[in-house]
Amino acid sequence: MEEKSETITEEQLQFVLPEDNRFPVVIFEGLPPLEIKDKISVDFIAMQERGMKAERYMTEEEINGVRAEYGDLAESRIPELRSELDKITAEYKVRKENLVDRIAALDTQFKDLVHVAKQGTAEYEPEPGNAFKIPVSGHYLYYAWTGTKFQLIEVKPIPDGQRYDLFNTGDKNKESFEAAGYSIPDFPIENRERYRVVELGKDDYVEIWEENGRERASHHWIEDSLDEDTGTVVSVDRHETGEFEPGENPYENGKIETQEGAAGKIPCEPEG
Repeated sequence: MEEKSETITEEQLQFVLPEDNRFPVVIFEGLPPLEIKDKISVDFIAMQERGMKAERYMTEEEINGVRAEYGDLAESRIPELRSELDKITAEYKVRKENLVDRIAALDTQFKDLVHVAKQGTAEYEPEPGNAFKIPVSGHYLYYAWTGTKFQLIEVKPIPDGQRYDLFNTGDKNKESFEAAGYSIPDFPIENRERYRVVELGKDDYVEIWEENGRERASHHWIEDSLDEDTGTVVSVDRHETGEFEPGENPYENGKIETQEGAAGKIPCEPEG
C-alpha cells in the first residue's frame, strides 16, 4: 500500500521494530536536522542511505479503508466475476454436449461406412416394372432389365413356409427355362407328409409335418442382434427343430406363445 505521508502525523508514526529491541528509539532529541547531520558526520562513522523504506504500523483509518476495499471485492466484484464464470461454464457445457453429440453421430456414420466397405456391396433398385421374381427349383430368381440386358440380380431360397405352395409351378418354370435353352440345376425337394405351416407372428412361423409316426416341427423367427464391429442392430434368422408324439405338438394345441411373448426357450425336444 502506497504511503500517504501528508495524512500521517509524526505522532501517528509507529515503526515495526524487533519486539526485544534494546537500541535507543529517539536520539539527539531537540536538535534541528542540520546539527544532527553535523554531529553524525563528526562523531559517527555513517553514510547517507537513499531510497530506503521502513515498515510502519497502519492507522485505524487506513485499516478501515482496506476493510472497505476488500468488502467491496467480496460483495460486488468477486460475485460479478463468479457469475460471469458460471455463465461461461454453462455455455461451455452446452457447446461440449453439442460437440459430443456431433462426434457420436460421426462415429456412428464412420462405423456404418466401415461396415459397408467390409461388405463391399451396394443396393441396386431396378426401374419400376422392369423386375420379375421367378420361382424355380426351390429358389426365387429375380431378373431385371438393367439397360441392355435382362439379367439375374438376386437369388433367394424359397422360404419353407412358401415352398410347397409353389412346388407345382416350380417344375413348369424349370421346363420353360430348359425349353429356351437354359440349364437349371436340380435341387431335391422332399415331400413331407401332412405338411402345414402355423403362423405365430410377423416373421415367426412353424413348419409341421409327420415323419416315422412322430410330428416334426421346425420353428423359424427373426431376432435382432447387436453387431459388435459396427455397433448397429442387425436382423438374424433363427431356426429350431423339435420332435413330438402325435397330438403333443405345442404349436397346435395352445401350449405355446408367440416368439415375442415367450418368456423362455421354445420347449422342443432336441433332434436325434
